Amino acid sequence: KADTSPAVAELKPRRKPAQDRAKQTVDLVLQAAASEIERSGLDKLTTKRIAAAAGLSVGGLYEYFPNKEAVVYALADQWLTRVRGAIDEVHPRHGGTRDVFAYLNDQFLLVAKLYEGSPGLGALIQMMSAMPSLNALASENDELVTVNVASALSHYAPNADAARVSAASRCIG
Repeated sequence: KADTSPAVAELKPRRKPAQDRAKQTVDLVLQAAASEIERSGLDKLTTKRIAAAAGLSVGGLYEYFPNKEAVVYALADQWLTRVRGAIDEVHPRHGGTRDVFAYLNDQFLLVAKLYEGSPGLGALIQMMSAMPSLNALASENDELVTVNVASALSHYAPNADAARVSAASRCIG
């Protein structure tokens, strides 16, 4: 369930891009923000720097995002969505003949691949515990991942105690 608190509502994009060109612009803004976070850190991140790195005017950035925190929130949301997708990609419900160890190994390798070449990711992950809105987003993501992993573990051990499966999935996720 998505967090709809006023603080998080202020971080939502001003408008959702519908056309390909607008989607590319938003992606460009997020890539520019990630690069700027990697290069100079969050302390020096400004909408002006993000816009310049994206090749946009500040007004162009504001068409989509109300402030830099909204850009960072969208960047974190994009990252966490990609992680959930990678974890779900190897879920046994999609078929295949892997055993639980192959499942866990494949899951680890797919997520590790996401970390490679992701500028600004280290700083973004550190910020998740510092910014309440990002902390809420990360907690929501953790719960979704835990449910996914518990479902997969239950597939491999259908008679296992539900509490133990839940505990194991929290450790893995």
